[in-house]
Amino acid sequence: MNDITFCSGKDCILKQKCYRFTAKVFGRKNIFSRIPFNKETNYCKYFEPNHKQIEITAYFLWKNDGCKTNKSEYYWLEAEKIIY
Repeated sequence: MNDITFCSGKDCILKQKCYRFTAKVFGRKNIFSRIPFNKETNYCKYFEPNHKQIEITAYFLWKNDGCKTNKSEYYWLEAEKIIY
């Protein structure tokens, strides 16, 4: 796993979809000193979606579209749009 700064998720509506909140930690954990989520704009410049969520969403998009081949990148990008 890459070194990342984690987020406590306090008052953040994105936390359940964000890797910085949901990642499992083994050992030391760096955490933001100030929560980066802006309540007024509902935006976090450090938002990092959970890749497993993108993978699952892309899979269901693929299944619902008839399991077409050679379109994995398309489904991944569509899943990212949904999650973001």
